[in-house]
Amino acid sequence: MAQVGSGNVDNDQKNFIFRMEKQLNKLFGFLIFMQFFISILNLCTSCFYITKLQYDNTFFLSTICMSISFLFQIFLYCWFGESMSRRSLAVADIIYQMDWNVLSKQTKQTLLIIMMRASHPIKLTGSSLIIVSIETFLKILKVSYSAFNLIRNVS
Repeated sequence: MAQVGSGNVDNDQKNFIFRMEKQLNKLFGFLIFMQFFISILNLCTSCFYITKLQYDNTFFLSTICMSISFLFQIFLYCWFGESMSRRSLAVADIIYQMDWNVLSKQTKQTLLIIMMRASHPIKLTGSSLIIVSIETFLKILKVSYSAFNLIRNVS
């Protein structure tokens, strides 16, 4: 294993994180997109169904729990996507805070390259259409509410 202080960081190690990002998005991108799409549809229809139920109906509480679970599913993806992006941005800050005086010239150049790459956050995406983040979660809530109002007004 190469040590940063020795200046022996090869190209494969520098690009490992970016290859992992591509691999994660390739493996899970379509699944995340479908999960979001189906959860939005389920959320809209279950909220609409709640408005049609009486409060004393036995299905009322179960439908509310189901709606909360749909929200929680989406929120978990968004929370971990946001966390991954923030941690990838923190790499540059951590490198900046190092004691650069004790490092060799080659190590300093390597760390500068890593810092430049770390300025672009790693993003988990759903089929390259949806960037998984807290901002996306809020947009999904807005879209779901708009679709709910549309369904409610049409019926």
